[in-house]
Amino acid sequence: MTVLINRRKLIQGAGATALIAAFGQFPAFSLDLGSVFGTVLGAAGVGLFPGAAAALGGFELIKLLGNAADLAGNANNLVTQTQQLEAHFDSVLSQVSATLATVQSFVNDCDNALHNIENLIKQLPGTLAAAFNELAAKTAFARLRGDSANMAAYLHSKGSIIANHTQIQNLSEKIVNDISAVDALQQNTFQAVMQVVPALTTWVQGYTAYNLLFTGDTRGINPWDHQVVSAIGLPRITALVDGIKQQRQAAGNIDSYLPLDAGALYTFDGASFSKTNKIFAQQYQPGNIDNGFYFTIYPDGLTQSTIPGVTPEQGDFCYLSNSAYGRFWFPVIVPTTGVFAPYPYSAPELVAGQRASIAYQHLLSAAFKNLMALDQLSQGWQIFDNAVKTKLVNGDRKTWTELPSLKA
Repeated sequence: MTVLINRRKLIQGAGATALIAAFGQFPAFSLDLGSVFGTVLGAAGVGLFPGAAAALGGFELIKLLGNAADLAGNANNLVTQTQQLEAHFDSVLSQVSATLATVQSFVNDCDNALHNIENLIKQLPGTLAAAFNELAAKTAFARLRGDSANMAAYLHSKGSIIANHTQIQNLSEKIVNDISAVDALQQNTFQAVMQVVPALTTWVQGYTAYNLLFTGDTRGINPWDHQVVSAIGLPRITALVDGIKQQRQAAGNIDSYLPLDAGALYTFDGASFSKTNKIFAQQYQPGNIDNGFYFTIYPDGLTQSTIPGVTPEQGDFCYLSNSAYGRFWFPVIVPTTGVFAPYPYSAPELVAGQRASIAYQHLLSAAFKNLMALDQLSQGWQIFDNAVKTKLVNGDRKTWTELPSLKA
């Protein structure tokens, strides 16, 4: 979050704000998040990973059924207490609907923001920006909504699970096939996670319910070691988390992304900036520097009070004025009356400053687009990463084998 705040401080600083206002007629180069990325993304863009983390809560069903079932401290003793066991199962299973409602909400948020997510992904570094298939995603989301609704209809009680065990098994196998198809066809890791996470959660609810019909030694393999998690879902999820982690670490070095170094003197040939070997000074006495056009990003911690009313601030794009009194740094100021303030600069420096500042604004826009896209798409990824470790990696394998049977 520190990196994001520093970038926003830089972008929204007085000098940069003036630049944005000055060249607001070029909306494509605006650094305002709303105009660059749109506002529709809010729910799914910023909430993508926290939403996915919440959806993974479905893997808690096994712990709830197993650990909480042992009211007396020994699940084997409770197995003989049929009424208590049935009441406990039905109480825990009532939470399945809430879990699958969370899945539905996550799917709907992603579906509603697909276009915005796709646009953001196009701004990401190449390692994260594989082609995004919006049509395939919508098709997968439609299946997930149907699967979640059907699963919820079967998992509300012990009696319903027993009566509908064949349908539950078939639906679980269908979801495994759907996840396998997504993994085979979709190369974009964001898209895969958006589809795989809710599918895994829906699947584990039904898979757990179906296996409650068997005793521990005859059940299927525990969910965490099942191929749909260990070989398909988790590797794709881990790849995305690792990719985000690496990109955010790289983005943390914000200076490496800025097009110009603060305090360095540059020339501009109309197309690109060239860094000079001249030493920065707040002002230059006549004869201390030549009369060329020079530009800089004003460094931090300095004030310039030699000329009243002109105080460049950190991050300001400045040009070097020229007068008989010496040369001073001026930020590019937007005239409000059509006439520039009567400071001692000459028209050539002013015109050169305006032209160079437009080019700098373009460079800033290009540099920050992918950084902001990464921020938007990856906010909350640590929450998701933690959920993946606790829900998908560190599963209750022992609890799985000790779950009492519904037929006991």
